[in-house]
Amino acid sequence: MEIPLHDAVAPFSTARRRACAATQHRDAAGEGDVWDTRKFPDGEWYGNFKPYLLARREERGLCFFADNDRGWVLDVNEQQPAQSAPCLALRRDKGVLTLRLNLVQKPIVIAEARKIVSA
Repeated sequence: MEIPLHDAVAPFSTARRRACAATQHRDAAGEGDVWDTRKFPDGEWYGNFKPYLLARREERGLCFFADNDRGWVLDVNEQQPAQSAPCLALRRDKGVLTLRLNLVQKPIVIAEARKIVSA
């Protein structure tokens, strides 16, 4: 799933492993792939899943939050975690910052309906 934002709305990003725990903050400057969850290892979540991302300016932004990774299809390389697929990524291209949610990271056969709720 991709969520595009006007670049002026979200020049900064914040990722957290818990709502009030360790935080990584960075200026999401530049073009192309500017950030993904592989750049924030913490050992508390399986693979590169992180439950929280905020792309913002001081007065507004877009927040993503997930209770857990249930239903996600993760592509995890346990021998080389940095080679695992990112769960969340930010990409900037021509004035648009796109938040990519990699809900399905590898080919699978979907045998039954999946419900994904976003608010």
